[in-house]
Amino acid sequence: MTLTTAGARLRRAAETGRPEPLLTAADLSAELGYSLMTLYRWRCNGTGPRYVLTGARGIRYRRRDIDRWLDSRLTA
Repeated sequence: MTLTTAGARLRRAAETGRPEPLLTAADLSAELGYSLMTLYRWRCNGTGPRYVLTGARGIRYRRRDIDRWLDSRLTA
């Protein structure tokens, strides 16, 4: 997904007045095909996508942060 597509999604969310949905670690794990332990290591190392703390143990991911992280990992 490109930043342009992510930007369009954010504009639509702003126009409809609905907040951007947050993904759980399990959602992201299934989408990317990486284990929950890998996501945990990425969070600890600071190498994965940015995340939101929603409580003591609540970790959620914003789609735009996932898209930016994926875009940053593109190679030529």
